[in-house]
Amino acid sequence: MQNQDKPTLKLPIKSIFYIFLLIGGIQLISQLDRLIRCNFISIRNVNQCTLYGQTTWEWLKLLIGPLIAITGGFILNGYFKNRDERRLDKAKETELDQLRHETLITYFNEISNLLLNKNWPKYGRNTNIEENPNLTIVALAKARTSSVLNEINGKRKGSLLLFLLESKVWQIITDIDGNSSWANLSFCDLNKANLTRINLSGANLSEANLNLCNLSEAELSNTIMINTKLTSVDLKKSNLSGAKLIKANLRRANLSDAVLENANFKEAKLTGGILLSEGKVKFFLFYFSLRFYSLLVRTYPFRISKYATYKSDKIRVYINYLFGANLKGANLKEAYLRHVSLLGANLDRADLESANLSQANLSFANLRGASLIEADLKGASLIGADLKGADLKGADLKGADLKGADLKGANLCDKNIIKPIKITTGQIKKTFNWETALYKEDFRKKLGLPPTPSSNPPKEESE
Repeated sequence: MQNQDKPTLKLPIKSIFYIFLLIGGIQLISQLDRLIRCNFISIRNVNQCTLYGQTTWEWLKLLIGPLIAITGGFILNGYFKNRDERRLDKAKETELDQLRHETLITYFNEISNLLLNKNWPKYGRNTNIEENPNLTIVALAKARTSSVLNEINGKRKGSLLLFLLESKVWQIITDIDGNSSWANLSFCDLNKANLTRINLSGANLSEANLNLCNLSEAELSNTIMINTKLTSVDLKKSNLSGAKLIKANLRRANLSDAVLENANFKEAKLTGGILLSEGKVKFFLFYFSLRFYSLLVRTYPFRISKYATYKSDKIRVYINYLFGANLKGANLKEAYLRHVSLLGANLDRADLESANLSQANLSFANLRGASLIEADLKGASLIGADLKGADLKGADLKGADLKGADLKGANLCDKNIIKPIKITTGQIKKTFNWETALYKEDFRKKLGLPPTPSSNPPKEESE
């Protein structure tokens, strides 16, 4: 009965306003016509122009009423029209939400029936799904799951996935192909979920909410996580090789021991992320031994110069093994990595073009052949970093600590401003195009270069 009453209430109200608009319009046109005829008679003094004993200004005052009526009519008509559209959209959304709910309930009932089927395989540590003689029932569950994931929204996707994990169904259906490339989990809401060791290889997790999730030891290779929320997520020992993390929010994420080879972090945010491996006790022991070693190098530079070169390479390899994150070939173009610790990370041939690495710790990192074009490296720690063949064109190295860094074959250009703190002339001369970079005047003399030809040489910064 209520649905039938609503149209009868709306019709008279709209009709009244349309009639009101029509009357106001007729009055306005008639009054304007009279005023125009009056003005043709005399336009010298508007106040002297009269019509039926009323001056022009008096007639204008009379027109205010119809103008207000017309304006108010349009406003109210637009309001009622928008209200009707909102009600219609809300009704459609409610109907769609109810349909999604029914779809999910039906799916749960279907999967429950499959679980009770005698042909459903039992999942365990030693279970090999490929050796099971009857895979038809599993294939059916996989197809139905894929279909339902495309029909329901984010929160229900999260509920569905958690149900499948609890019932071990997800583990079984992903064992068929060994990946989850068929799963559309975009916009999935899994906030604070425990997804340890889950196989989501190849799945679409774009726009998903995975904040505070436990994804340690998860299989996430080749996953699509564009604009995914991964704040404070635990990705320790997870496999993210080949994953697309474009514009993903990884603030305070734990990526220790994670495999990040060929991962795409373009425009991703990694501020406060942990990219170190385990072994804090060993780290402190090694740190103090390294400090002692550096003291020996400073004290006896001539006696152990060859030994020092040899040991520095060993130190770099050891730290890469113990603490380094594997970001070999990763796409970190325009990534926000300010203050991030990448101590000993493997960034071999990584794309760091235009990345923000200011104040980042890249000590002993492997940056061989990496693209650092126009990267922001202000105040970054590059102690002992391997920058052989790295492209540093236009990179900002103001205040960067390059002590012991290997710059052999690195590429500089006239846009590079080098502040010579903890860097030697020998390191600079190993790079390509080092003559074109900008240096402080006293350091230019040490390099054997003429004074800066520019009228505005780079200002000397206090150390």
